[in-house]
Amino acid sequence: MVQDIAKAAGLDKAEKTVEALTDFLTGIDAEPEPYVKLAEAATANRRALIVEYLQFVADLGNPLCIVIDEYELLETSAREFLRVLMRRKPESCRLLILVNSEREPPSDWRGAMVPAIKAANGDVHSIPELGRDEIARWHEDVIGRAADASTVDDLIQRSRGGRPAYLAELLYAVLSGRGAPRVPDFDELQAARRRSLTPAAHLLGDLMSLLPGDVAVPRTFLEAVADVASIDSRSAIDELYGASLIRHVGHRTRFVHSSYAISWLSGIGVRRRDELKEVWYKAFEHAGFTSGELTGGLLSLVAPRLVERQSGENIAKLATSLAEHGAQDDSLLLLTTSWRAAPGAETLSSGVIEHALQAARLQLDLGRYAAVHEPLRAVELQASAGTPLRNAADLLRMKLALRLNRYGLVWSLSDKLIRQAPSAADVQLERELILNTALRDVMDEDGVRASTERLRTLLAHADEAGQAAIYRSLARSLAKTGDVAEAVRLASEGLEMANAQGDARSIGNAHLALGEALRHARDEHTALAHYHQAIDFGSATGNRDSELWSWLGEASAHLQSGDIAQAETSLRVARSLVEDPTFEHPLETAHVALIGALADVLSGNVVDDDAVLGRYRRLGIGWPESYLRETRDKGSLPHALPI
Repeated sequence: MVQDIAKAAGLDKAEKTVEALTDFLTGIDAEPEPYVKLAEAATANRRALIVEYLQFVADLGNPLCIVIDEYELLETSAREFLRVLMRRKPESCRLLILVNSEREPPSDWRGAMVPAIKAANGDVHSIPELGRDEIARWHEDVIGRAADASTVDDLIQRSRGGRPAYLAELLYAVLSGRGAPRVPDFDELQAARRRSLTPAAHLLGDLMSLLPGDVAVPRTFLEAVADVASIDSRSAIDELYGASLIRHVGHRTRFVHSSYAISWLSGIGVRRRDELKEVWYKAFEHAGFTSGELTGGLLSLVAPRLVERQSGENIAKLATSLAEHGAQDDSLLLLTTSWRAAPGAETLSSGVIEHALQAARLQLDLGRYAAVHEPLRAVELQASAGTPLRNAADLLRMKLALRLNRYGLVWSLSDKLIRQAPSAADVQLERELILNTALRDVMDEDGVRASTERLRTLLAHADEAGQAAIYRSLARSLAKTGDVAEAVRLASEGLEMANAQGDARSIGNAHLALGEALRHARDEHTALAHYHQAIDFGSATGNRDSELWSWLGEASAHLQSGDIAQAETSLRVARSLVEDPTFEHPLETAHVALIGALADVLSGNVVDDDAVLGRYRRLGIGWPESYLRETRDKGSLPHALPI
């Protein structure tokens, strides 16, 4: 079954991911455990297969409901994949997301997720606070007798305004007689429960109280931590569980409520906390600092010790592994702890500078453009001109300028890198790929032609991944300069290369390049099939840029075919993506407005040209003005839309 799903997803060559998903779905007793193998599979491939699996289940007529509990605790990659599921889930599938919007520090729920839910025509509901009547009924249900007004007042006061978690503790304390006749203070109640524990269970609770927020720790790793502390883990865990202090969530264990951990930790001094953190560090050390154990918020316990005791190379490898497994926030925490922990800007080692560069690159990949500047600036202040580190920083700054459509800075940095690293083939390849994209953006045809010739020269020095990237870039460039037959040939070869490599992200990008080449060749029907594939791969792998450009290409292909209604349907999806408040898309936003204006012109509607063209003028791009005018004069598109 999984092989069929993989083939449908175009990933039948992704053997490791297929094996991991097979073990996970069949529940096979394997080593390592199936969920560990699945976590270690390529993120892009894993996402694509999960999406295809959900569709497979739905196509069999099965009801599907996905429940996401505690959204605020999800890592960045999980939140990104959740937004993917909102767009890619089967139509019959229901997605229910639960969140505590009051938890500190606040998550991106209000700023990012709520707008995304509304854009997908979803509903957002808030659960109101319990009123006096509800509290009185709860009291009667638990205690067995009605509560008078003074009892309700007391419960509200002691439960911090009627919060359910505190009310539950208070009511069951009254029921057991522990607090009668006075309802106990919450911290007093928790302290009394701790005093009743055996030393082993108390020590394990001390260790768990260091976990941030409501973080859950893998049970097998919790047992390893207990071993380091010379605790009988099984009896200690059973005792804490029997006392209703902890609960098991899948294969992880956590406190029943964050308030339990907060109350517990408040009774532990600073020196003792440091001793307990050393226990956690030794447990991670014994586990070999595997990224699977460090994810889920546990890294904050040991990050300072890791930075202090591990080599810069090991820190970089671990951060890379964390990011590859989807724990981008943990990876950033480790890298940021490293480069900020250095005693001063003038004493940063090359390894620490690498960590700052790695952090900046990851922030860029996550679309957090404002957060790129601080670590990138640290690199620029330290790395000497012409060194590999400074060249890498300049390439990253160049890529950031491209993402923000600041083309003057792109040209300037490109010239600088030509001067500083003329013989560094890897630097010149990445520089040329970024430059080529920028030249296509502004439709500098002479510049694009010159860039394509340089890319052909660099092809001989590139590895397989670099060659595939060059083929995609050449195809999209040649399509814009009119050599559509060669563009289609190169894009087709690029797709074959990507399929052979088996990476879902590259396959999606290759479908996009072929779709662009075919659309410029005016084979819109075939182009649409590849755009659809690119959208599937882009959304399933979280490749936001590829997905967005694919929707823009699909809208353009429909418009070129005269299907205005379908063009507007595709455009609505593209618009929802560019309006996501967590990302910045100046050029793509302008393209959305232009395609919409062209659809209006072809439908005979009035268009405010200045409102549409103003965005392009601010970016220094002039071709849309003549294209819009020619469309109005002819009553049809003059040629393939050159976005």
